[in-house]
Amino acid sequence: MTEFISWNMQWGDSLTMFQEMAEQTGIVPKALESKPSLNQAQTDLYSAFTEMAGSRPYSMAGPLPIPMTVFSCYCDLYDLDRSDAQDLWRAVRSIDAHWMNEVSKRQPQPKTK
Repeated sequence: MTEFISWNMQWGDSLTMFQEMAEQTGIVPKALESKPSLNQAQTDLYSAFTEMAGSRPYSMAGPLPIPMTVFSCYCDLYDLDRSDAQDLWRAVRSIDAHWMNEVSKRQPQPKTK
């Protein structure tokens, strides 16, 4: 899953363009060839993550982790039982930590004198 998150953060905005290039030219771009695939459970988990991430708060320093309140609303909306919610929270926190780490790598570093 982490490979998919990293790939998506780097190339996700260009996915449609890559697919069109492959269809039109018959040549598959290297970025598209390297796209990790997800099984159905991973796809569902990624969909849940992106839905919650849309309500992520931001500060002047950048994005903040997905808050428990957003997660709780998600669980209420989809009527998840406690056990499923606990499993999902562990997975979402892990994915979110990786996402936050990837974002921090892309932030400009302060200049040192």
